[in-house]
Amino acid sequence: MRKDHLRLVTDAGAALDLGWDYGIPYQMDNLSGVDVTLKTAQGVNQQGVTVEDQSVEGVTHEVIADFWGPDGEAQADRFLQLLPFFTSGTAYFGDKYFSRFFLQKTPYTVQLHPYPRLDFMLYRPKPYWYSLSEERAEMGGFIPRFSFPVCYDSHQYSEWRQSYFLNIRNPGALPVPFTAKLRSTGLVVNPAIRNSVTGEHIGFDTTLNKGDVLEIYRTTTDRLAVKLTRDGIESNAFSVLDEDSDLTELHPGDNVLTADADSGKAGLQVSVSFYPMVVGILPEVIPPFTRAELVRLINQKSYPDGQLVYTARATFSYKSSEILTLPATVDYVKLSGGSYDSWVQDSYHVPEGTKLTRGSSFRTNTSSYYAKITFSEDGTLRFDGYDASSKTYTASFNVEGYHYY
Repeated sequence: MRKDHLRLVTDAGAALDLGWDYGIPYQMDNLSGVDVTLKTAQGVNQQGVTVEDQSVEGVTHEVIADFWGPDGEAQADRFLQLLPFFTSGTAYFGDKYFSRFFLQKTPYTVQLHPYPRLDFMLYRPKPYWYSLSEERAEMGGFIPRFSFPVCYDSHQYSEWRQSYFLNIRNPGALPVPFTAKLRSTGLVVNPAIRNSVTGEHIGFDTTLNKGDVLEIYRTTTDRLAVKLTRDGIESNAFSVLDEDSDLTELHPGDNVLTADADSGKAGLQVSVSFYPMVVGILPEVIPPFTRAELVRLINQKSYPDGQLVYTARATFSYKSSEILTLPATVDYVKLSGGSYDSWVQDSYHVPEGTKLTRGSSFRTNTSSYYAKITFSEDGTLRFDGYDASSKTYTASFNVEGYHYY
């Protein structure tokens, strides 16, 4: 399977797949490369400039999709209907990365023949992609240990970890937002998470009861949110966030975090999870097609049932067989337009549109009065009649030969 899979999941619930393995090869620009806006100043007689500020914006992607599959027209129409204006959602690339997107330009038809081609534009408000491989760590409390295979002489279902320090490593080159869950096994007053190196912290002005779970996370619109789950009921707890909190991201490299509280710290367990970020993606390198390969692919789309390359009319009877020699380009034949003398209409009847591939045969019935049609591997198509009661009566068929690409 190729690694070019692009899946667009809209907030309305539609899922659209592009890529060679889905019969929709596409081009997508700006998978790497982010423009950095520099704010500069220059003093009197200063050589060069001083960079005072830097900023980056979102990224626009033009997507050109070719619908080569046998149902290409239906697929193209599906994209047209499911990507209206004001569409937003999540884009997944290569089954490894994801990012939020907004539809900047709805799909429009570039061409219809020999296959539909659509062009549309996506805008990602963040100039980076998240990895789908989540990083997770826990400190304090019970840590799950049960796993398979199982030794029934001794089980360890969990381990109590008293340590309140944990080094969480961000393998990327950019700071990343994170999700933290604070679970209480007792009474915990004013819980917090601190970075022991930078001094940054995120704290909560509240008291957690036994079983409470306080969660801090980012919404799909990248806003900071706090949720409290108490007795199975979730509520918005953003108001308990300490206004001086400044630990909202994990720095590249090591992040030595500690779980803290004014009291009851022993009953506090903290889990931290995040998705590493990348700025650029190197897409799979697909070798260029030769002209002959492109022609073959286009012909496959244009002639999904094969291209007609041979026609003839075959007539046979008990006394006279019909033998046709077909060219090597014929992969299968289709029989149609049957006409019969009255006495052999039943014994020599062939259903309209009957197909035979090389190396196959067709018998009209299982009685002693029948016809047999054989298409040999060498391209010989033979019609034989075996109705001895009607030796001179004939049957005729149109023969069409088709070539697969």
